[in-house]
Amino acid sequence: MFGQVSHETEVKVGAGKAWELYGTLKLALLAKKEFSHIMVDILDGDGGVSTVIKITFGALSYTEKYTKVDHERRVKETEAIEGGFLDMGLSLYRVRFQVIGKDEEESCMIKSTIEYEVPDGRRGFLRCLHHLDQAARGYPRSCQEAIRRPGRRRLNNRNKSIYSGASRPKIL
Repeated sequence: MFGQVSHETEVKVGAGKAWELYGTLKLALLAKKEFSHIMVDILDGDGGVSTVIKITFGALSYTEKYTKVDHERRVKETEAIEGGFLDMGLSLYRVRFQVIGKDEEESCMIKSTIEYEVPDGRRGFLRCLHHLDQAARGYPRSCQEAIRRPGRRRLNNRNKSIYSGASRPKIL
């Protein structure tokens, strides 16, 4: 069964400034610097397609590969290649960030999407949707400090989640 969880967050910076963080390794380096419970190791690459990084959140660790970095459309996709949710039974775990807006505007939207695939017969894995949703919500919100303009202190409350492939997540 294929599904996805998406979340949109408005941030108070232009799209170009937001893409400087999301479209490069700066997002991974920020997570490594700012969050003591997250470890990030760059295994290969410079932030372009085929870059490989290892991310550790406490006991959960996985390796991901950048599969798309589209500077024109401001879209970056990564796919888990080892560990994490793959070890828990998912056959696909893909994260996509899209920066929506214009450089000259004072805000833009960050759309984060997690796509996943649960093999037939593994429906009990759906309880992890809650964690997938939290991951989709967490990236844009946790990185706002790095991309906001001086003097801007708050994120706009215009946030929404979009679910497909399954009903709203529930912890079973």
